[in-house]
Amino acid sequence: MARKKSDFNLIVDLIKKDDKFVILTHVQPDGDAFGSVLGLAMLLKKMGKNVFLSIDKDMRIPPQYSFLPGVELIKSINDYHNDFVNFIVLDCGSIERLGSWEQIAKNAKNIINIDHHKSNTRFGTLNYIDEKSSSSSEMVYKLSLNLGVEIDKDIALCLYVGIVTDTGKFQYSNTTSKTFKNALKLIKYDISPTYVFENVYERASLGCLNLLGKILNSARFLKDA
Repeated sequence: MARKKSDFNLIVDLIKKDDKFVILTHVQPDGDAFGSVLGLAMLLKKMGKNVFLSIDKDMRIPPQYSFLPGVELIKSINDYHNDFVNFIVLDCGSIERLGSWEQIAKNAKNIINIDHHKSNTRFGTLNYIDEKSSSSSEMVYKLSLNLGVEIDKDIALCLYVGIVTDTGKFQYSNTTSKTFKNALKLIKYDISPTYVFENVYERASLGCLNLLGKILNSARFLKDA
């Protein structure tokens, strides 16, 4: 009797077979969200796929992620035409967190749900959930190895940023020896950790600095009870 394929293998098969994909993530994307969707979008385009990449209706990209390759691929929901049947949702614990994309995604023929959070509701028609992975970006890297397509420097940079930010610069408990090994493999694509650190952690908008100033100005130190 033939062994039933896992969702992971079915996802690999579907991506290889079909040509058109919508790629989404949760509202107010963080580093892992941006890293994973941009990395996957560029990977699929490298495979010759037709990709529609979008985030919630507020398309504002935080300054610390504006340096990432592929940001120009992010499109408005208003540009979407209902002719895509395959939706890939990354780093999103529930379909409700898609914001303005929720109802459109619910009508998709296939939802590929890729996430590393234990709390994920498994809302996809195919679910690749790996809570042992440090990030969704690390999961995209594993997916790339099975798609038979060599990633490039731009893809590696996005995935590395996703891993760095979701592990708290490799300090959180989700950091494992496997995480370091995968990060090393990505760095070998001529990725500079210093460049990433300077852009992600030493770059803030004037608005953020003003807000920080107000918070510090109103801070009060209380004696221990």
